[in-house]
Amino acid sequence: MGIGISSIRKYKLKNASVKRNLVEWVADPIRDGRYLRDKVVKFEDFEKICYLNSGQSSNVYLCKYKRNGKYYALKAVKKYWVYDERQFDHVQREMSVHLGLTQGAANLFRVFENHSYIYFVMEYCVLGDLKLLLLRNGRFPRQVLQYIIAGIVNGINYLHETRCIIHRHICASNVMLSATGHVKLIDFGNARSVSREQTHIKTVDKDVLGSFEYAAPELIPPSMKEILYEYKDTETHHSFPVDYWALGVLLFYMASRKFPYGKQENRHLSAQSVAKRVLEGKRKRLPLHISFYYRSSGLIELINGLLDPNPTTRWSCEEIKSCRFMASTNIDKHQNMNPPYLPKRRLVSGDSSSFGKLHRRAEPKDSRVLLTEEEFGYTYFTKIIEKEMHKISLVSPRPKTCDPVLNSLLTEQQNGDISEFGDDIRPEEWFKNATLHLEAKKKNLSKRLRSKVVPGE
Repeated sequence: MGIGISSIRKYKLKNASVKRNLVEWVADPIRDGRYLRDKVVKFEDFEKICYLNSGQSSNVYLCKYKRNGKYYALKAVKKYWVYDERQFDHVQREMSVHLGLTQGAANLFRVFENHSYIYFVMEYCVLGDLKLLLLRNGRFPRQVLQYIIAGIVNGINYLHETRCIIHRHICASNVMLSATGHVKLIDFGNARSVSREQTHIKTVDKDVLGSFEYAAPELIPPSMKEILYEYKDTETHHSFPVDYWALGVLLFYMASRKFPYGKQENRHLSAQSVAKRVLEGKRKRLPLHISFYYRSSGLIELINGLLDPNPTTRWSCEEIKSCRFMASTNIDKHQNMNPPYLPKRRLVSGDSSSFGKLHRRAEPKDSRVLLTEEEFGYTYFTKIIEKEMHKISLVSPRPKTCDPVLNSLLTEQQNGDISEFGDDIRPEEWFKNATLHLEAKKKNLSKRLRSKVVPGE
């Protein structure tokens, strides 16, 4: 179990004199001598290559360690977020849980700090995350989908059976692919360690991070139920099955390019609407053509088993291993398996081409056919797919525009200076401003055309 921080230590953290020692204060009870063993590690030892991603409280950059010449993903967590939002437990779990993992997760090598940030030195996964691959390439072929599911199940089973850890934040953006094509889980800030005797945790309001798209019914907080149904709900508990529910949502999304209970970012749906659909079981049906696409009706059976509202009968690792859709894949030997794809070119460890500047703004594509080698970006081993690839020709989904204003903004962002953490301008802000500019130009053009129309013609 994670060790909490007393109110006295929280009070001391407010003092500016101890801001430099946040890692010491937060992680002192859980220190095992590994991540603070080399205390001379500092930010100046890293050469920042480029920006990779960002979250609510952190930015992630590709950096090169000057001492050994290797590349790492450097996650910079803002200290003022930890102070203002009282996220001590979140940072503590991120360090304590992640450091002890040896399988199925991206390696965490070091944690150090300066006056403004806490830095996590992590393994750099060259091929990016599932969200990026799905946005760029559309639906995966069957062999690739089976391999990715096997890797996620193998990682979840290791967390549950070996480490007694509930991840509680399985989603497309938290599943990475390494340079060898193996699946790696990240973001353990919301994970919880449990004992083998007491595996159930009381559900509280802070258990759901972000939206409710991947949240199981038992993970919906009591305050949300009180808002929806206007009555005070009794205490609910959750355990390991919440991770398999999230896997079912992710599998539905990978197969159909839609979320089974809706997407919270949709302007027509709110957090309450998504949570109500989850609680009432109003799930979308998987289109019939998906089964023909993957040549198996076992996919619907697997999704139905993972999205069972009853956590006691919900499918787990053993049921997934024996289902029809995963019958040809050995989940236990996933680490020793050759992936069904390889990079088209040999990616060096410092290559960041898999993390596109505008991948968060790219529109998803719903393709009903197999992807070509040029479109998916990998070379296949499977001969069955190779026979069908030459018959298909798809257009790249990358956003294109001939507007000079948008091009100038994007070019300026790509060539911009990111010399200091937190001072760079995020790509989504540039893209949003440019998009609003284009929409305004279209409205003005349509008004001009309507004013020139002669009545009666």
